[in-house]
Amino acid sequence: MPDWDPKHFEKQTLTSGPYPNNSFIGIFDTEAEVTALKAGKGSMAFAIDIGSHGGLMVYNGTAWKQISFTS
Repeated sequence: MPDWDPKHFEKQTLTSGPYPNNSFIGIFDTEAEVTALKAGKGSMAFAIDIGSHGGLMVYNGTAWKQISFTS
């Protein structure tokens, strides 16, 4: 474990994992649960009841928008 120096904390580097911007995606049973959430811009959620495989939604600051994928 590295030594911690409170007078020289600029030497410290916080690492949270292999990627610098980790994201969280909440998983919900229904789209209604997602749209009822208070969320910050860029929040993501997955609703199981959208389509046959579920759907990913992103909050744009004013409303939840469903992301469509093609295969």
